[in-house]
Amino acid sequence: MSTLPTIDQTTHLVRRLASLYHRLGHEIGTRPLVLPDAKFFPDVFTADEKSVRKLARRMMAHAGMTDIPIKVRVLGLDATGAVPNQEKGCCGGSSHSTPSEHSDSDTSSHGHKHEGHDENHNCGGGGCGNCAPTPTLEAQEPRLVDVGEEWLIQVPAAEVRSDIVLTTNLAKTLGLIFLLENLPKGSAIEEPVEASIEIASIALGFGALLLEGSYIYSKSCGGPKIGRITTLDCGSVAVLTALFVARGQHSSRPLRQHLGTTQLAAYGEAEVLVSANRALVERLSSAPESLISGDISIRTSVSVWERLFGKRPRTPDPSRSAELDLDALEAMITTQSATQVPKQRRATDSKHAELRALVDDALAESGEEA
Repeated sequence: MSTLPTIDQTTHLVRRLASLYHRLGHEIGTRPLVLPDAKFFPDVFTADEKSVRKLARRMMAHAGMTDIPIKVRVLGLDATGAVPNQEKGCCGGSSHSTPSEHSDSDTSSHGHKHEGHDENHNCGGGGCGNCAPTPTLEAQEPRLVDVGEEWLIQVPAAEVRSDIVLTTNLAKTLGLIFLLENLPKGSAIEEPVEASIEIASIALGFGALLLEGSYIYSKSCGGPKIGRITTLDCGSVAVLTALFVARGQHSSRPLRQHLGTTQLAAYGEAEVLVSANRALVERLSSAPESLISGDISIRTSVSVWERLFGKRPRTPDPSRSAELDLDALEAMITTQSATQVPKQRRATDSKHAELRALVDDALAESGEEA
């Protein structure tokens, strides 16, 4: 069963991404595919405010946003400036979020709403995950505040203990800041705002981080839980990330090594879908405006030839494309096996058979005379 959005939903995602590239493509620039590894995040993380600030600066550099004045503050630290130890919320369930449950939206001083999603808390007790604290008033603070000359990102201390929650929410917040900084005056962020924020975050290179946050599996006293801290579901994030990878001509092999089982399956489907629509990717790169309101025809499968070589043969015959693909594959297999499989003899007609019989008789008589 496919985990991807429907064709209509996929078409809508393509239009949204194309609209972003058309309006702000120059500001986005050429972004790397940011992965959760030591190459992109070489700093030691010690789960304190200094580490969170360093992480945010690293992500700003990857997104090309170092010219924007941004400060980071962790809410709910103890007197020593460290993240408080967890003491409550282990086994009992009253303080745990339910699958795919989101906290109320926050509103910052500039009037835009931002998500304040809580981590999908896990039950403690050894084998079933990590405990999480009872939500506090820090979660009610706005995640992003416009303080005049700079932006202030406020991170609840509870998020610092989860790399997935922390990096996903930082990526989304940077996506929001990017939109607010670069949209023309008087322009509003396209509704739904949360979807626009996540699309911008993926376009800035954070698709791998959002993929991890789009499907979180955890164990608890009440059994397995599945939650997410993105508005877009895993399949939608996978499609947008695959489009980003194809448009930027990035390698997907390193990305696959960092994805969980569900995310990997969704991305695999999305990559096949994008491979089947290379013309659409070219338009996304060279003429994104043509995808905003123009016709979009999305193929849902690729031919054997395309799966093998990544493109169609140079001289296809549209009237028999399926036969051509199968013939090409069969010919390739035959060629590769030629040194191992004996060649089949030609079929002989009756005249050749009669002539061969006469030659055999003559050779036999000659042998008897000798």
